[in-house]
Amino acid sequence: MLRDVLLAAICFIFLGDWGFAQNDTSCSKVQSIVDSAGYAKSPQLRMKLALKSYNLAQSCGDKKLVADATKAVALAHFRLNNYRAAEDSLQKAFIIYKLINDSLGIAETYYSLGVCNYRQGNYINAFDFYERALDIALKIGDSATIAKSYNVLGLLYYDISNFELSKEFILKSLSFYVKINDSLNITRLIGNLSLAYMRLGELDSAQIILFNTLSDYQNVFDSLTLASYFDNIGMLYEHRGKLDSAILYHKRSYQIYGKTESQRGLSLQLISIGRCLIAQGKYKSAISYLKRGLKIAENLSDPQLLAQAWKYMSKCYEKLGNYELALKFNRKYIAYIDENFTPEIIKRISQLNTLLLQKERDSKNKLLEAELSFKEAKEKKNRVIITLYTWIAIILILGLLIITFLAVKWKEGKKKVEETNAKLARFNSDLDLMVRCRTMELNEALDKIRELEKLKSAFLANISHEIRTPLNGLLGLSYYLTSSESTLDERLELGKQVKRLGDKLLSVVDDVLELSKIETNQLNILLSEVNLNDLVNEVSQEFLDNEEFKKKQLYFKVVKSLPDDKANIITDRYRLKSILVHLIENAYKFTHHGGIELSYSMNENSTITFYVKDTGVGIPADMQNRIFERFFKHVGDDSKVFYEGIGIGLTIAMGYAMALGGNIRVKSSPGKGSTFITTIPVNFTDSDKKVEVDFSKRKILVVEDDLISYQYIEALLTKTGARVLHVKNADDAIEVASIDKNIDLILLDIHLPFRSGVDVAYELKKMNIDIPIIAQTALDSMSDEIKSLKKIGCTQFLNKPIDPDELLNLLRENFEKKNPNSGS
Repeated sequence: MLRDVLLAAICFIFLGDWGFAQNDTSCSKVQSIVDSAGYAKSPQLRMKLALKSYNLAQSCGDKKLVADATKAVALAHFRLNNYRAAEDSLQKAFIIYKLINDSLGIAETYYSLGVCNYRQGNYINAFDFYERALDIALKIGDSATIAKSYNVLGLLYYDISNFELSKEFILKSLSFYVKINDSLNITRLIGNLSLAYMRLGELDSAQIILFNTLSDYQNVFDSLTLASYFDNIGMLYEHRGKLDSAILYHKRSYQIYGKTESQRGLSLQLISIGRCLIAQGKYKSAISYLKRGLKIAENLSDPQLLAQAWKYMSKCYEKLGNYELALKFNRKYIAYIDENFTPEIIKRISQLNTLLLQKERDSKNKLLEAELSFKEAKEKKNRVIITLYTWIAIILILGLLIITFLAVKWKEGKKKVEETNAKLARFNSDLDLMVRCRTMELNEALDKIRELEKLKSAFLANISHEIRTPLNGLLGLSYYLTSSESTLDERLELGKQVKRLGDKLLSVVDDVLELSKIETNQLNILLSEVNLNDLVNEVSQEFLDNEEFKKKQLYFKVVKSLPDDKANIITDRYRLKSILVHLIENAYKFTHHGGIELSYSMNENSTITFYVKDTGVGIPADMQNRIFERFFKHVGDDSKVFYEGIGIGLTIAMGYAMALGGNIRVKSSPGKGSTFITTIPVNFTDSDKKVEVDFSKRKILVVEDDLISYQYIEALLTKTGARVLHVKNADDAIEVASIDKNIDLILLDIHLPFRSGVDVAYELKKMNIDIPIIAQTALDSMSDEIKSLKKIGCTQFLNKPIDPDELLNLLRENFEKKNPNSGS
């Protein structure tokens, strides 16, 4: 603030020496020229008009006009991408506005300074200026600056990939300019809105508004806005996969930017053309365009353009096999993202959002108060008129008799008023109690939200580490695998490491997907015969063969309470194994000395209890009730030992146990280890009775384009005696199913070339072909393809990789439904 006052004082001295001579003719022209500069259709013409208005303003002696003209020069520099020159002119304009105490001019100057800093990647400075502009605009009721702030907030949400909020705020800004019929700003905002629509997948909406605006406002477009629209249309065609059309529009945009000498626009289009060529697989041509775009961006020192160029050059070099350059540019791009999109930036966006929403609420409250006041005044006036006419009529017709009658009624009315007042008092008391209750509920909800935010932040940090760590290893090992200096033995060893890291990354993804299934109640329990001893041996052997387990030098003890021929039960093998694996992984993670013991015991009530005991760090008593919550870790961040994991293993284990009708409890003391006790209900089987699978009378159509996957399925089905037909695409599947009436079941892969498995199911239903369909998928249960299949009537799904027992159980279930009186 002191700096602003000193600058204003210095400006006052200089302005006093300018010797402004009042010239009415010059002053009348200045504002007109300033306005013309704002609507000029080329940046060069805009600069010419702005400088002319500045020279005239100096001669006319009006300080406000000097400030307006100086700001016009700054905006002309901005359109020419001379952001530092624009900032210098804006600072001069700010000094004059400060001197003459022009709040509107100060707010607009702050806003323009924010835009300049935003373009240069100075996000923190940009937020400072935006907040100052918005604060003044809210105080003086400047709707135009508030509308601009909505647009800025929309662009900021676009930068952080929150495209739904981006669309919402751009639409709010657009509605303001539509009301005042500001055609130039309407065209610019529609261009921004089309970008949000594209990112949300609303391509038809984006296409309609772009081409309609080009048609309806063709006389309004300046050169740079038209070039920007051609760029947006190019991006639209990129999203639609029409890359030749996309390149055509990017080149048209490039030509216009060239005529207007917009270096930023030229760089942007060179990068866009390079991006399209990458999508076409023309990597050498793409590199040529990207290098040209990068060179211009470096000359401009434009961080946003540099980031785009780095991103796509990294991708292009990766495709060309130049992993060193790919890694170099990728690191630059990641460094830019980490530097500019920090939690502080997100927080500042939220603060700006809060200011705007507060303004909306205040406006609505004022409007509501005005409506209530008007309604109350109108009702009061009506009551007065009615009462007046009633009294006149009573006096004229009934005289004294009516006066007596009114006296009685007045007493009755007084009593009613007292009753009404009593009711109002009770109502106010009840309302006050309700407000207090709602306030308490809101405070509790806010506490829960804060807790969820903490958990979410912890989850994001953990999953980022869990994904980046194996990815980093995979990238590094891939580099050495492709090196000509490595020997065959070294490559074999590196290949094992790549597989281990890949398995670790797949485990993280599987855990997240399984947690989603548990929370959305989408688990499918598939019962089959399981030998407990075989399962326990399998689980223990997996850990004993694990290199990391061996490095810790822990013992692993297995205790079996039943002989092999008495250990057969009916349960979901996959879920039971997952429970044991997650519990043992948890024990292994927190155990540094000693070892782990896995055992089980049978109970009289047809339940089995598993015990996973370790000699690890133990769990405090006050945390034992929370360890099964998602993302919760009982070891704090101040621990000297870093424990990997995203905090959902025990959550998944508990979810599986509950799905099987059981539960998990824990006994533990800090420093003395922990024992996890899992109890689930089971059914025992006679081990002497083997279930024979005979599908020799059944014909199964397998729709699978991947040869390895088909050979695996064929091997499983051949053992059952079933006759197998194989097709590789949707059209062949529809044709075979419509011709062969003896097909008993279709095993359908969702992802097929040209047309998907969803199309197959839809066409068969349309043709009234009622054949049971089991869909194979690696998708999440909430994906669009799964939802579409469920709407069509397909309710049975096999998750890849396919579990043999799960496949056979589904086949048996379908064949028994189709012909319950005959064998499988």
